[in-house]
Amino acid sequence: MLPVIVKKLFLIFISCFFLWEEWEHSLFAASSSGSEVNFKQVQSFVDLLPKVYENIFIRKKVLGITKLSYPIYLIHISKLSNFDSKPQILFLGGTHGNEPSAVEVVLSLIKFFIFELNEFQNGIFQAIDLVFIPLLNPDGLYLKRRSNADFVDINRDFTYRDKPYAFSPVRESQLIHKLHENNNIIAALSFHSGSSSVLWPFCHKKEGPADEELFIRAASLLQTTLNLAEKMQSFEDYPSQGEYIDFAYGFYHTIALTIELHKKKSYPKDFSKLCNSVNRGALQFVQLILKEKNLIH
Repeated sequence: MLPVIVKKLFLIFISCFFLWEEWEHSLFAASSSGSEVNFKQVQSFVDLLPKVYENIFIRKKVLGITKLSYPIYLIHISKLSNFDSKPQILFLGGTHGNEPSAVEVVLSLIKFFIFELNEFQNGIFQAIDLVFIPLLNPDGLYLKRRSNADFVDINRDFTYRDKPYAFSPVRESQLIHKLHENNNIIAALSFHSGSSSVLWPFCHKKEGPADEELFIRAASLLQTTLNLAEKMQSFEDYPSQGEYIDFAYGFYHTIALTIELHKKKSYPKDFSKLCNSVNRGALQFVQLILKEKNLIH
């Protein structure tokens, strides 16, 4: 009897080991091989996430379906199994389909915040939940272009205070509108590539935000940790209308920043080093927001 039990336990261990290996491979397979991440790898990553890991609960949700029938995934991690109404911090990637590294850094963040925090760092979950959208524009990723399937740049389609209509016409930005409407998202990082900078609102006007001092502190922290070239109000980079950070801050007072990870659209040479820097910077950003909002001491 004993050898049979030992054999079964050994088989379970081997199965778990290979499941972990498959999960690990799904995260960095594309960048390590020099090719870009694809939707199948994102889907595999999400499917392999557990529902519970130690004292962290993980909820996988489909926010909506795109024109080309791809699901848009949201990952919600919490200390509470019912995912109650705690404040949330959002990490958003893949808004532009031709910026695949922005997808993978959010996958890296999910892995980091679930599996790699120490006991002290885990205390952040007493105060807040974290939500992740690794790929807002799967149609654009499939089509290998900036815009979605309707040729709309999602990050020029968000409502902002001076915009004449109430809701964005494009389904991807509508989903983000509803996410903010139904949740208390107090801060957010939106990842892109094409320059090396941290940007804060406003994008559409020269006037700075009321919380400019906090934005500057957050941007300085992120610039240093990620070794980025610049930090500035987005309008100073170039004026634009309909960006996510203007919507989030203008309507919901969300401390939302854009992070331009690197100058080229393709992957940098040492992508794993970039992911590690983003992980550290994101944790520092979360801790800064919690202190600023008096949610942790």
